[in-house]
Amino acid sequence: MYHRASGILRALGSLARDCRGSNAVEYALLAAMVAITAISGIVAFADASVGMWTDVSAIIVDALN
Repeated sequence: MYHRASGILRALGSLARDCRGSNAVEYALLAAMVAITAISGIVAFADASVGMWTDVSAIIVDALN
């Protein structure tokens, strides 16, 4: 049992020291943050945008009549 735990600890230590792929993880986290921010902005301004286009549509319809 001790030998098995020792192997697991060595593997975890090896993973902790391995720096390969860290840039990819950082870029993925940055891309996720940008996507979350963009989606939040779109959701926050969706109602205002719909209201604006409704007003523009009404103005155009009134101008054409």
